[in-house]
Amino acid sequence: MDDLKGRRVALAAGLSVTGSLGLLVRAKRKGLLPVVKPVIEKGMGEGVWYDPKLVLRVLRDVGE
Repeated sequence: MDDLKGRRVALAAGLSVTGSLGLLVRAKRKGLLPVVKPVIEKGMGEGVWYDPKLVLRVLRDVGE
């Protein structure tokens, strides 16, 4: 599925949208993941694209 199109459809339907980085942050805050940086790096190594500025902000927000 095209992420942008999916987000637009979900928002138009009144649903909240959380991306993969947001899910990783939630998992760390709930104690399900001890760190998120290696998970992000693994995804990027496998071709997942994240905005570098967003990655830095996420890592700062979770204390990594």
